[in-house]
Amino acid sequence: MPELTFLWLSTTDWDAPQFGSRQQLARRVKRLLHPAAHCQTPASQTSHLIANIRVDDLGDHEAEVHSTFALFESRLDSQRAFSGHCEHKLRRAESSWRIAAKTVKLVNSHAVFSNLTFLF
Repeated sequence: MPELTFLWLSTTDWDAPQFGSRQQLARRVKRLLHPAAHCQTPASQTSHLIANIRVDDLGDHEAEVHSTFALFESRLDSQRAFSGHCEHKLRRAESSWRIAAKTVKLVNSHAVFSNLTFLF
């Protein structure tokens, strides 16, 4: 199977996203889960609300899923909220669907954030 590309967070210019390969994503997750990852000590508590799900059949074993989300993070003495739109491109692989690409567009992408140390 060819290497899949993931889009994990768009910048303030929605036409200039940041891309990462599966290996880069795996390294980021491994780093965040490492005991020395002080940016997540103690770990954030998060809650995700997914709504307005729409599935578009693209044929040839491909589909696009569009949704809106709200993500709430609580860590130490602070709480943050994020919301936006999410697009998943799915491909049929044997007997299951696999994520081929993911795009996250934050409603408040123009805002300044401290470190985002979790995955959307």
